Amino acid sequence: MNGESRANLIFLAIFLVVSIPGAVILVKKKMDPVSRPMWIPDGRRNSMVYIDQADAPQSVGRVAPAITSLWLADEARARFGITGIATEDALASATDNVPRPIVSESRFFQLLGAKRQGDAVAIYLAFWNLPRGDGAVDVQIKHGGEPLEFESTETPVPAAVKKDLQDSGLPRPPQRIRWISATAVVPAGTAIPLSFSGTMNDGTFTDQLVIQID
Repeated sequence: MNGESRANLIFLAIFLVVSIPGAVILVKKKMDPVSRPMWIPDGRRNSMVYIDQADAPQSVGRVAPAITSLWLADEARARFGITGIATEDALASATDNVPRPIVSESRFFQLLGAKRQGDAVAIYLAFWNLPRGDGAVDVQIKHGGEPLEFESTETPVPAAVKKDLQDSGLPRPPQRIRWISATAVVPAGTAIPLSFSGTMNDGTFTDQLVIQID
């Protein structure tokens, strides 16, 4: 075998090694009976996961994936005794009439629930969109400009929930979530404006959330 033939064989071997995995994926995709035909272009995005921080026009609806919602409900009940995740009926879609979860302006925090206890209100939050690495996160919560004491616990997001978020359109779902409980002294019928600030990914962040409670 001369040098040219040997070089051709080496090139062919490298080409097969590089191209076979892609060909297998392509064949599997074409054989999937529920997948969209490859000649049909991707449809226009008309919904986003409710914790997705990407900018979007008002016409793009926000969805709460089913598996994620069930997991949150189970965790809220086990951790805080909440029997139902807080939703904002005023944000219900005109087309599907589904109440939306209550999230902060920058979608870092989700209100799980709030309970009045005399002159005080117990507030329960989920802190989404933590860094995907192991970087430390520092957060402060203020009510009426005054620091609010709180307790927090951080846990991994289960694989099934991450897949649920990915399948619903969030390509890089959170790897961790922080559960927060705080108590604020608030007169009955008064809104609870919360402001959040802190450091994350070697930078700072701020956020806002107004809670309405009887």
